[in-house]
Amino acid sequence: MLVSFIVTTAVGTILGLRFKIFVLVPAMLFVGIATSAAGMLAHYDARFIWLSVAACLVLLQIGYLAGCFLSTQKIFSVFHLGADARAKT
Repeated sequence: MLVSFIVTTAVGTILGLRFKIFVLVPAMLFVGIATSAAGMLAHYDARFIWLSVAACLVLLQIGYLAGCFLSTQKIFSVFHLGADARAKT
């Protein structure tokens, strides 16, 4: 489950860099269903599955906030990744 926590945070960061907040609702549904299915396939206890789903949802939102924060920083204009670099071209 540690891998799913890391992947969920990374996906949240990528979503925060590229999309508005409305993308979180379908992403949260997908993460909840995928984490539940992975827990059921691994025959985990129901409490563990629910805790994993809750942790993944929280980490998705934390990653999204981190991505939003990073997208507003000037460091990305050096690498031509942020909105400021696109406005200059």
